[in-house]
Amino acid sequence: MDGLLSILTIPLYPIFLLFVLVVMLFAGLLSLWQRFTTSKEDLQKQKQEILEIENRNKQWNVFTSADSVLIEQQLAGSLPWDSGDYLNLKSNPPISYLTDKLFGDWLLVDFGGVFLQKWNDTQKINCDLVFIDFDTLKVTELETRLPTKHWTTEKLNPDEIKFTFTTADIDLTYIVKRTEVNQNESN
Repeated sequence: MDGLLSILTIPLYPIFLLFVLVVMLFAGLLSLWQRFTTSKEDLQKQKQEILEIENRNKQWNVFTSADSVLIEQQLAGSLPWDSGDYLNLKSNPPISYLTDKLFGDWLLVDFGGVFLQKWNDTQKINCDLVFIDFDTLKVTELETRLPTKHWTTEKLNPDEIKFTFTTADIDLTYIVKRTEVNQNESN
């Protein structure tokens, strides 16, 4: 069987090689055709669209707003393989805690404020669960150094939320009580 396969491979090899060369020649001719038929106006439009997308990413957009607090976002970067974005945030009225920190694109508005995902590093996933009270603008770091950015929430009752932090090995759970975020505030 192996001898027959070897005998058939010898005459089929040049045919296969010729087929590959024809395909490569066709692709090359198609590429040249596209280059010569694409106008300078089309190329300029493509460049302009790319610049507009880059400018949109640099602009500040609404992240969330409630009551008299507006939090805006600006894209700071993206993780590889489209696995998430990290943001710069600013607020009106100003909350100094937001300055010079990175946040994930995840949020939860509840208990009269907003829960945020503060990133401590862009290379190794390490996040903090943060709560900002909309009435007092006070910030509470509820849980720190979480080794994941994959979080889910479940409202257990009107005064409790269960956070589940999914890692490669285990799921970590943390229950936040309304009284906890309204009493343990720090700035």
